[in-house]
Amino acid sequence: MHMKRLVDFLRFHLERLLLRGLTYRLLFMGVAVIVVSVVGGLALIALGGQPESATEAIWWAFLRLTDPGYLGDDVGNGRRIISTLLTVAGYVLFMGTLVAILTQALNTTIVRLQRGETPIVMSGHIVVLGLTERTHIVLTEMFRIEPRVERFLARIGRSRDLRVVVLVDELDEDVRYELEDELGELWDDRDIILRSGSALEAEQLERVDFANAAAILIPGGKEEDDDLRDATVVKILLSIVRHPTMQDLESPPRIIAELDDARLIDVVQRSYDGLLTLLPSDAVVGRLMVQNIRHTGLSWVTSELLAMDTGADMYFHSLPALNGLPIDDARARIEHGVVLGIVRPKKRGFIALLNPDAEVVVEEGDRLVVASSRFEEVQPSDEPLVEVATDRSTPPDLTLARTRNILVLGWNPRVVAALAELETYPDESFTVTVVAVSSPDERRREMSRWGAAPNRVTVKHQVGDYTNVRDLEKLDIAAFDNLLIVGRANVEEVEQSDARTLMASLIVRDQLRHSAKRPAMLVELMDPDNAELFDDVPGEVVLSPTIMGRLLAHVSMRPELSVVLDELLTVGGAEIVYRSPADYGLEPQTIRFDALTMVARSFGETLLGIRLSTTPLDVDRDLFMAPDRDAMFDIRVSTQLAVLTTFRKP
Repeated sequence: MHMKRLVDFLRFHLERLLLRGLTYRLLFMGVAVIVVSVVGGLALIALGGQPESATEAIWWAFLRLTDPGYLGDDVGNGRRIISTLLTVAGYVLFMGTLVAILTQALNTTIVRLQRGETPIVMSGHIVVLGLTERTHIVLTEMFRIEPRVERFLARIGRSRDLRVVVLVDELDEDVRYELEDELGELWDDRDIILRSGSALEAEQLERVDFANAAAILIPGGKEEDDDLRDATVVKILLSIVRHPTMQDLESPPRIIAELDDARLIDVVQRSYDGLLTLLPSDAVVGRLMVQNIRHTGLSWVTSELLAMDTGADMYFHSLPALNGLPIDDARARIEHGVVLGIVRPKKRGFIALLNPDAEVVVEEGDRLVVASSRFEEVQPSDEPLVEVATDRSTPPDLTLARTRNILVLGWNPRVVAALAELETYPDESFTVTVVAVSSPDERRREMSRWGAAPNRVTVKHQVGDYTNVRDLEKLDIAAFDNLLIVGRANVEEVEQSDARTLMASLIVRDQLRHSAKRPAMLVELMDPDNAELFDDVPGEVVLSPTIMGRLLAHVSMRPELSVVLDELLTVGGAEIVYRSPADYGLEPQTIRFDALTMVARSFGETLLGIRLSTTPLDVDRDLFMAPDRDAMFDIRVSTQLAVLTTFRKP
């Protein structure tokens, strides 16, 4: 019993020694080699091996233990037996145990390196704090639009390639493989660096060298609770602001953060001395939904302007040659592209002057907002390319529906934001019927909580499953002007959400197949890969995560974009609308685009593009945004002109 206790005692302390790390394991190996060498040397002396001294005997044993080549030099059975045993022990100690210890240590080191815990040393890079459903979209956008990235790097004084560092809560091979799979050929581990850690912990935040970054992106959190999502973003922002390394910086990095609650913007904005851009995700998507509801078919125009990869994109140009010119003179000198207006620096941010009055003059520091197919083509000419319009007529009244009956299938925070946005239009009336499985009381509490309690908008709540044929048959869908089908709020159920949305749209299409009147349908999807499934379904699609991921990426390089969106998507001020040629007194005819531009300017509006058909749109053939000035168009009664107009502020 005492012997067993002694053995257990030795095992326990040996275990504690070996688990203390590589140094102690190597120390144990060294002691084992010495002990075996001493025992082998003493055994040689005991068998009459006749060594010159004990030291020589131990050295003889050590050589046999470490090098099997000495085995053939021994003479005599005793020496050969001891030499053989020492050689076998050497294989066990060196070929087995020592190699195993070193291999395990190397594997442990590699695993630790793969976890991304080593702080980086870098400057002028982009930091993305957190891995959410937006992250791969952000990375895709950044590495897909190389010319825009190159211009961004030039502005911040970098000539090297773009480097993006992503801080992930728990980094492992699965995360790495998932990102690599999402990015495909855009993935390059030299340009995309992953680090493990929580942005809520200051020590772990240092691993991405955030203080020397060109921009820091904080995507919306992954928490299901709305309060926790915004609280997490605000906590990360405060951790950055209060970090000691930020206190001595003359030029702190630009921060772009996503919030759910737009009411927090003013509070959070005052917490950072540098350039801080806050994107209220639910409000942005809700505003886009409202604009598409008010102007059916507008999603194709906004999608092209905001896609930033094909067709006509929005660019921001600083053109000193145009300083001092009235805006109409300045726009007349731009041959390739349509001038939407000006972005003017103000304090720590910008203000957007879109579709400005003719009296507005381009000032030093202003950037022209231009829709064009290529950035490089936007260059001013020495002389005006077209005659400048001077006489202004009163813009004709838009034929907007002053009352709308809207059916909403589903419920999520974007619906609440859309209802709040509808409330801001004093000259229009909306009746909204919401059908969802959640209780009406719960919806009312959420609306009241987020400041969207109805006043001018009449909201009718019904309980029902919009994937159930019987529930939808109870609704007179054809009687509504607009139909909005939204996805679930829980981002972890993306595929299930889109599957339900697709099912609802097919049921609606089947129920309306014999109806002479059909509501304009707008569908929200969570996964962009599912958009092609709606090719045969009439209506428009809003990709919420894709929109916010793209905006995060592009605002990080062009902060002016956020104020342009605020101006375009909110009530009053500049707004993109459709007009009929008849609104300008135009008869069906063939006309150059620059001539149409002059007509629109004479009414104080900016022509952006032409939609030739009001039937289900073939974007490649029917929509022309910012075409060449000499392009000829056959305008008819059904032709729609996408124009930038100005409404009075409420």
